Amino acid sequence: MPPRPPKPPVGPSVPRFTVPVSPAMLKDIQGKVENEFRKTMGIGDAVPLSDDAKKAIAEAVKAASEQQTAAQVSRIAAKHAAQTLGRGVQINEALKSKLEVGLEGIKAVGASNEYQNILKENARMLKAKYDALVAVGFTAEQAFKLIEAEVYAKGGGRGSRP
Repeated sequence: MPPRPPKPPVGPSVPRFTVPVSPAMLKDIQGKVENEFRKTMGIGDAVPLSDDAKKAIAEAVKAASEQQTAAQVSRIAAKHAAQTLGRGVQINEALKSKLEVGLEGIKAVGASNEYQNILKENARMLKAKYDALVAVGFTAEQAFKLIEAEVYAKGGGRGSRP
């Protein structure tokens, strides 16, 4: 009785598609399977295999080869998907890490006495400029708008203008 072709395995790791294999490769594989089959069954080279046995081996070789090729394609696709998707995660993690470092730096600067002194001096100079504008005849509102325009022009305004 000729051997039955193996049942294709079923499960999530088994591709649900096949990839055709070249006739030359199938012939090579079939020859190897026939030789191993002969040895396993104790059939010498002088005894020809029946047409049914050859047909069964050919079908088994074709099915197994296509499935193996499909599995290889799936492994390659999974590898590239993991690399591509992983790269996005790596980029997000790297960005998150850099933002955390930046935030820590900003907190450190904000806690610095020197920075606090710079802010106070900046505020003192702005107030002096405001007072000078009012002293030369600008209204309080005009002086404020001039200071505000200067701050925005220097990029000091962090939000949108009112």
